[in-house]
Amino acid sequence: MAKLNLLRAKMAAAGSINFITDLAKILHISRGAASLKMNNKSPFKQSEIKTLAKYYNMTPEEVNEIFVN
Repeated sequence: MAKLNLLRAKMAAAGSINFITDLAKILHISRGAASLKMNNKSPFKQSEIKTLAKYYNMTPEEVNEIFVN
C-alpha cells in the first residue's frame, strides 16, 4: 500500500489542490481510477510511479518511502 499522506504532501508542495483530478490528468486515467488509487483501493503501476516521480521530481528515496512497502 502506498503511503498516500506522503504523496499528497508532495503534490501539495507542487501546488496541487485537487489531488484526484490532478492525478487523473498526470497519469491520463479517469477520475474514478485516480480516486481508487488515492484511496488505496487500486495499486499504482510501475509506469505510473515513474511518471509521478518524474512529474514531482522525487528522489529515489522518496519513491521508495511512498510506494514500496
